[in-house]
Amino acid sequence: MTRTPLGGLEAHASSSRERFDELSARFGRSRPAAGPALREEYWRSLRELFTRDVTHADLHRLLQHEVRETFHFLTREVDTTDLGALPWWRRYPRSVMRFFLAVAYRLNPWRRVLFAASAIALAISWVFYLLHV
Repeated sequence: MTRTPLGGLEAHASSSRERFDELSARFGRSRPAAGPALREEYWRSLRELFTRDVTHADLHRLLQHEVRETFHFLTREVDTTDLGALPWWRRYPRSVMRFFLAVAYRLNPWRRVLFAASAIALAISWVFYLLHV
């Protein structure tokens, strides 16, 4: 990849650097050399840090195996055997509510609040989607 994604940023940094040098000259202070964040090598190494050894197989394993294990961990104490005699329109909402509460009780307070807010936002967005369709 020969294209530099930070070309516009480097030009902006250069003009900002010149303005800062003018301002610091008025006050008699000199500006230190450019920091490592303004160099292309810094961004290249940062990108390399987050993309090194990332494969589709690892993503597949994460989604297939670890999500399932996490779900079983969070809901291992949920008992839905008493719901088997109920009709489906009562059984499924009650099962979902029990799973929701089981997950919520395992989270810390702030994550619990965010979990509840995101579940409500998801439910509202699904209702709007179904009404729109």
